[in-house]
Amino acid sequence: MRLIQHHPDPVPEGRRLHRVDGSTGPLLLRHIDDARQLVVVLQLCIEKDVALLFG
Repeated sequence: MRLIQHHPDPVPEGRRLHRVDGSTGPLLLRHIDDARQLVVVLQLCIEKDVALLFG
């Protein structure tokens, strides 16, 4: 279950990460989407003054 809605990609086509062969594979796209979702969650935690513990 995905809790965060997908937003349009703000990165211009020419600036996206690509594999060596020039294509964007599904695993790479998944990692990019996961990183975007993590950023959203971290931003919400900062806005709500939630203590973040990394260890």
